[in-house]
Amino acid sequence: CIRDSIWDARSGKAITNPMHHHSAVMVAEFSPDGTLLVTGTVDGEISVWNAKEGNRVIPIMRHPDRIWAARFAPDGRRLITSSMSGTRVWDLAGATAAPYLVRQLSTWGVGCEFVTSPQSDPWVIAARLSRTISTFDLQSKAVAAPPIRCGSTGRTAILHPNRQSLFTSCFDGEVSLSRISDGQTIFRTDRFRLSPRDIKQETDGVASNVNGLPHLDSIIRAVFDPDGKWVVVHNNYAGSIPLYSRLQALDANTGEQVSESHDFDSPINRSIITPDGKYWVGCFGRLFSRYVGCRVEVRVLPDLELIRTIPFQETVRSCLLYT
Repeated sequence: CIRDSIWDARSGKAITNPMHHHSAVMVAEFSPDGTLLVTGTVDGEISVWNAKEGNRVIPIMRHPDRIWAARFAPDGRRLITSSMSGTRVWDLAGATAAPYLVRQLSTWGVGCEFVTSPQSDPWVIAARLSRTISTFDLQSKAVAAPPIRCGSTGRTAILHPNRQSLFTSCFDGEVSLSRISDGQTIFRTDRFRLSPRDIKQETDGVASNVNGLPHLDSIIRAVFDPDGKWVVVHNNYAGSIPLYSRLQALDANTGEQVSESHDFDSPINRSIITPDGKYWVGCFGRLFSRYVGCRVEVRVLPDLELIRTIPFQETVRSCLLYT
């Protein structure tokens, strides 16, 4: 059994009862009003918790495999979850007995998001393990907009704060921004491709590669500032085990570089931007190797100047700000 809690960011003390899971938590997201927390685990378990007390508010929902993403709808009444087996939409409104499965989309999903359609009913965006990212109508399950094309297999899909475009990343390190309405590319860059030629390898050799080419399993994540001015992107150079990472801030609308590129000796596991848009907060540390570089860093936007480092004895896997 794995226990997690919600912690007060100022005092460093747990503010909820321990939240029990049967396997490692891969996803944790607060609802828009901050009253609920959804978690997704390696074994496909999805739980919705009272964010003040740490108690489950509805029965556990399940996928047959690892949860890659979970998002609340803007009104908090629906939940969308993605795994390799598909993308599912759940109705949480008044679901004290059991959540209602609204839709099952047979799309492999490593990312998902709600967006508002011209008809006011939300669309669903599902990031597929292929070179296209599809947008579906929630009611009919029909494709609602032209597909967004990726240069290689899509890894992540993140909604721009303007809710009109989608930031995507690929396994080969390419990132792009595309319009949802017509699938057209706004910008595309491959500056996040990493290879052994770029970053020094260690003697344990787990970050090996062929002919110095980028590893096919690059782990790219990104976070936008609330106003949609900047997007901060990090790429973990995978190899067999994540060892290194690269961090850079881009103009969120043009893709132009707005900070220097920063390379690190350990992977960045999660990152957030504070609600005022002033600071980037990153969680560092190796997950499956010896503990190296376990810390939280706070950097100023947009130039990513380091202002604070908080060391930890073990890997820091995630962080959330709760106000």
